[in-house]
Amino acid sequence: MPIVVDLPDRPIEADDELVWELYPRFDEDAAQIGDGFRAASVALDLHTADGRRLLEKQRLESDGTGSAARGRADLDFPDQWNQRRISLAPLAGAVVSGVELVIDPPGTTGPVGKRLEGWISGPRVEKTRALAASESPSEWVVTTRGSHSSPDRSRGLTQPAVAVPHGGIQLTPATSLDNPHWTYSWNAHGPGPLPVLQGLLISRSPSIWIGDRGALALRLGLAGGDDPPSAVFDHSAERAQPHRYSLDTVEGIRIDAAATDHAARVDVTFPAAGRIALCAPGAPVEILEVRDGAQGIVEVDVASVLPSPHEADPLRGFHAVTLRGPGVRVRTGTGGMSFDAAAGTLSITVGSSQISLEVARSAAAAVAGRSVAELASEAQDQWDAVVGAVEVTGTDEQRALVASDLYRLFLFPSRHDEDADAGPSYPSPTRRESPDAAVRTGRAVRAGRMLTNNGFWDTYRTAWPAYALLAPRRAVELLDGMLEHVRDGGWSPRWTAGTPLDAMVGTSLDVIAADLVSAGLEGIDLDTAYAAALRNATCASSDPRFGRRELTASLRRGWVSAATDESVSWTLEGAIADAGAAVLARAAARADPAHAPRYQAEARYLAHRALAYASVWDSVTRFFRPRETDGAWADEPFDPRVWGGAHTETNAWGQRFSAPHDGAGLARLFGGPRGLGEALDAAFTEPETGRARFAGSYGHVIHEMVEARDIRRGMWALSNQPAHHIPWMYAHSDRPWRTDEVLADAATRLFRGIRLGQGYPGDEDNGEMSAWHLFTTLGLAPYQPGSGMLLLTAPQVPKARLRPVGGEELVLRATRRSASDRYIRSVRRDGAEWTRPDVSLREIRAGGEWVIELGSEPVRWADAPASRPFFAPDGVEQLALQDLIDGPVQLGLIGLGESRMLDLMSAGAFADDPLLVLGLHEAGSYAFRLLADGSLVAVFDDERWPWPQQARPFAVPIPAGTRQLEIVWGEQPATLSLVQILAVRIG
Repeated sequence: MPIVVDLPDRPIEADDELVWELYPRFDEDAAQIGDGFRAASVALDLHTADGRRLLEKQRLESDGTGSAARGRADLDFPDQWNQRRISLAPLAGAVVSGVELVIDPPGTTGPVGKRLEGWISGPRVEKTRALAASESPSEWVVTTRGSHSSPDRSRGLTQPAVAVPHGGIQLTPATSLDNPHWTYSWNAHGPGPLPVLQGLLISRSPSIWIGDRGALALRLGLAGGDDPPSAVFDHSAERAQPHRYSLDTVEGIRIDAAATDHAARVDVTFPAAGRIALCAPGAPVEILEVRDGAQGIVEVDVASVLPSPHEADPLRGFHAVTLRGPGVRVRTGTGGMSFDAAAGTLSITVGSSQISLEVARSAAAAVAGRSVAELASEAQDQWDAVVGAVEVTGTDEQRALVASDLYRLFLFPSRHDEDADAGPSYPSPTRRESPDAAVRTGRAVRAGRMLTNNGFWDTYRTAWPAYALLAPRRAVELLDGMLEHVRDGGWSPRWTAGTPLDAMVGTSLDVIAADLVSAGLEGIDLDTAYAAALRNATCASSDPRFGRRELTASLRRGWVSAATDESVSWTLEGAIADAGAAVLARAAARADPAHAPRYQAEARYLAHRALAYASVWDSVTRFFRPRETDGAWADEPFDPRVWGGAHTETNAWGQRFSAPHDGAGLARLFGGPRGLGEALDAAFTEPETGRARFAGSYGHVIHEMVEARDIRRGMWALSNQPAHHIPWMYAHSDRPWRTDEVLADAATRLFRGIRLGQGYPGDEDNGEMSAWHLFTTLGLAPYQPGSGMLLLTAPQVPKARLRPVGGEELVLRATRRSASDRYIRSVRRDGAEWTRPDVSLREIRAGGEWVIELGSEPVRWADAPASRPFFAPDGVEQLALQDLIDGPVQLGLIGLGESRMLDLMSAGAFADDPLLVLGLHEAGSYAFRLLADGSLVAVFDDERWPWPQQARPFAVPIPAGTRQLEIVWGEQPATLSLVQILAVRIG
């Protein structure tokens, strides 16, 4: 189909590219989901006066994907823009004589809509443009990656932040200041094809879904324009880097900005009279003081409190703002605080604090008199150190993606502490002493370093293993900054955004600490890490922001009941966290021989609990399913395609393999490695529909459903975290090479569009999606959370050089005979054959050269992974235990000399000493004795329950053949909430 377009009337040059955008509409009338993507089966073909045709000469587009219309339905995303770029080098010297629209959809497998719909923007001819003009690692970062998103489609949901690694604030451009969530979008907020810049934002936002806190915005525009002021811009005039943001707006306003930990400098050059306004996204600001001093200088002190759906008591932000420039003065006659400025450069410095105005002024003073260039240079040095930890040989897109992965990874977590006069201090997330004053927080201000802005349910999967790999010392510091929450409030948060949030499931910081301990990193505060994990695993919390749901009851029966929302997810994530806690208990036992018996008993108990994922396994349907308190299945009639309910942001398909900590055990549930392999294959072929009839408890189609559909690989929803480990589970199957197939396909198809503000297939949460892509590119995978182990997979680049901060250099080299080779054939480390499928972080930190030979056909190059769980305690045969008590146990108050009789199910010897588990309502120290068939076998004096609602295990030497136990209580009364005898009988 010929089309009329305006292309250059000149000979094509070798460095020209044809650039255009395609917006294909998904066919909602297609009966079969695979037929719904056909509108993407489009290409543009150029005809030249000398008879050449582009698509005959150029089989690949610039990103390495096919240029033909047939096949694009499996590449381009529906209902969003896709940029297409193709080199015109084969047509060099010729003149374009025509443009043809090629539509070549695949055949259908069922009824479809009457027409294919879509839109095209362009085409145009541009010069091939490198993504970086410098070899500085940070210059390769594209901070706008992930910002081309909408509430219906996530391609990252990020904002282009200028910061230092783990900085306390981020400076970001804002295209909307209507609310504290959605403040920057690539193209959603403009009145026309170009976006509108409403201002620059001093932000602490960890994600769009969580929102900002204590933020301040600088709105800007020309005088006489919009009120409040704004400006229009084109992304071609935007340079968004980690260390510096610069922009030339359509109106001729020039912006240049950089940031430090808690301050920023912004230079705004107006071509004519301009205006600046202070505000906050979705909330008013409180003007504390205005000092309109020497001519051309205005100082303003501001406070802001932003509304939050997650936090009833949000943190207050304090900001010290100074404006210097020609003609700057406070604008009168308006309802807010705004300023007029004459043509020329207006310099703005902002210091920000959540402690006090005094600390904000101190932060501002630290950058006073320093130029944007100076601050940007210092920030760039910091970014170069972390982005430079990985250097890949590959295409421009691959280099930019990896650099941008590292930027997002090291942007988080963020500092919560600030540089006060007495040293690093922070406003307590949990302790309030008084209401906030105008110039100071009412929260307790504590000395120490604390980090925030992390959702551990997301980040434990890939981000924290990446820290351990690339910056081991920093990883320990980051963990310690999170453990400060435990020192402050007694609990580890599940989600921290300045304050702890009741968000997501699982106590995943336990797994993070275990991973770093397993990696052999030095300097970890094991006592605090283990105390936090033990409390999470054994104590019920009265505060929903902490701990686990239905803890006491689930300890007794093994699962969280369907009466609790997301019960299957709570059960499965609890088992993963218990595996991590078991690792910490084992480490504590090794480190502290004097208390080893206690730690060993707890390690056994936690390792047993880590197998509780099997308690929600239905051997008939072979899915994890919700159960009532009596054990009945709660989701009849069962349909694994239904979203929500017992499953967090997924369905039963999405959680079918959610026991990554015990892959061999999961394989046994499927009948062995072959059964697991078949089930995994089924997950990649059963289509996700994204249709309303499967919305389940959500009541409507949520964006995660549609994004999962658009992955086009069955039920595998790489677009969201619960699916990130699924390809790695093939390692435990009879077809481990399938991991290489899936990862190569995902790397090719799903991370495209970085030049258009895309580059992710779904939400990028605090570096987690970035770390997944980074690991996939390198050929490594943190496939067993908490183990400190990495699965070896096929690298996606020819060579990667890792320079861990403070570690030994490592080279990963992939050899291929052809570009289609994607299966590992052999692995050699420093010339020696390597036959394990994985490598420990301890081993890989030693550096060296790894050569991975790839081939076109799958082979079994490695042994199977170890079948014994990595979290198994020392010196123990059996991990899975059974409660041997026969009949009910009297719970409730027990006092001096009172006893509880426990009848056991059967006689016989025990594989290991049984565990007596006692749960008490009250914290305190208690004494009790244990008798076996009337004979004293154990005395426990001054045993401490440090927290209320805690269960404690004790190893007890019960003789073989015992049929009855008696617990005789000591002087201090207590309220029993749980009594168990966990053991395995033999003989």
